Amino acid sequence: MTQRVLVIDDERGVGESVRSLLADDGVECSLADDALHGLKLAEDPAIGAVLLGLSPATRGGIETLRALRERRPALRVIVLGAATAQDLLLEALRRGAADYLAKPIHEEELRLAVRRALDATQTATRFESLRARLAGLADDLSAWQGAPEEGSPEDAADALIESASLLLGAARTSLLVADGEDRLRVAAIRGGDHTADELATMSVRDSVAGLALAAEEGLLIDDVDRDERCAGRARRGRYGSGSALLVPLRGASGALGVLCATERPVAQPFAEEDLALARLLAFAASPRLAPPAPPLETAPPASDPEEAVRVELARGVAAALCAEIEPGPLLRAALHAVAEQLAASPVSLYLLDSRAGSLALEAVGSDARKDRQRLPRDRGLAARVLQGSGPLASERPEEEPGFAPEVDTPEDGVVGPLCVAPIAIRGRVLGLARAFLPAGRSASLRTAEVLGTSLSAAVRNALLYRSLLESIDDLARARREANEKKS
Repeated sequence: MTQRVLVIDDERGVGESVRSLLADDGVECSLADDALHGLKLAEDPAIGAVLLGLSPATRGGIETLRALRERRPALRVIVLGAATAQDLLLEALRRGAADYLAKPIHEEELRLAVRRALDATQTATRFESLRARLAGLADDLSAWQGAPEEGSPEDAADALIESASLLLGAARTSLLVADGEDRLRVAAIRGGDHTADELATMSVRDSVAGLALAAEEGLLIDDVDRDERCAGRARRGRYGSGSALLVPLRGASGALGVLCATERPVAQPFAEEDLALARLLAFAASPRLAPPAPPLETAPPASDPEEAVRVELARGVAAALCAEIEPGPLLRAALHAVAEQLAASPVSLYLLDSRAGSLALEAVGSDARKDRQRLPRDRGLAARVLQGSGPLASERPEEEPGFAPEVDTPEDGVVGPLCVAPIAIRGRVLGLARAFLPAGRSASLRTAEVLGTSLSAAVRNALLYRSLLESIDDLARARREANEKKS
């Protein structure tokens, strides 16, 4: 919309002078020599700025300013007055005037002040419009939220295009949905001469809606017939105006359809804020348009009271992996997390010592009870786990086949609930972890599996770090030896 300037001044020569000066900039002026006529002309939304003359004798200009601000708060008013009327000019500024110019008017000051006022009015008008439309959108969403959940997708489609029409100021809105692999059909339409059932399907490949279906944020088009993106897709003369807005709707399983809006007044093409509002509307409407999910045929699994323990156990070991990097502190922190979650003591990690042919204690997570420094690899429940039988969890380990008290108890020899898990990396068992639980408490095999998997990750990180350090040492040694040979 082309904005005009309104001059309200009882000095006719002032208006004519302003009109002449602004004509060179392509700005049109309307003139009024009294307040009543000026207030009537200011009702035209094309008026984007007002130059208002102030008269020290009558003070009528202040009342006119007040009336303009009440009727059109976004309209910027520049007051004109004699340089000697400082008190009057300051009062006008306090009452909402955007700027002031002293008579006689300086040409460049006039041009700059008018341009600022026109831009400010346009911005304020768009802001007020956006705020009002956001309020309308909020009302629509609230109504949708309160609607019965069993409403059909067809009802949701009709509600969507009705809201879009009002929100975007479009005379024609429609919703297109997939009809087969490469076709779109009109599911709902508002405006135009045909119902949705009377309109033929269209090709995704050859239609502008199909182009929008793949767009992440949608399409904002000033003129469909001239837009290069629509070449080969648009049908010239199909709409009364070339401006169009198209937004894809997506659900959990993919694209649901395209919301289209057009037939807006020629002087008011769709803008970025329209696209943003349409995207919000589409996002909110998508769940209502998705087909209902089929009911589950199987009952949910029974809750596992130990699941929370397993989750916290894994989380604690993962936290240790993030907090520590050196092998010793890392393994101790991981075992300490296990001890806390299982209320166990001791919790120990053993790794195979190939030279000694036994398991060597690598780290412990609690000092309350001591564990054995070495374990044989061919006796007791430890041997059973090492030989591939998988993890073990037993409230009464002494009743388990192969139990050996000199192996399967801590250093104090007290028998109690036991959890043992292999430490394996890439299918190769490198050792085991074991935790002695309080009397009367047991752990499941699933918990033992989580224990083994979590601590295997910790051991892997520790071994990789050691390997890195050894590689650095080997490289430094090789360089020293090479330098010694050169010297």
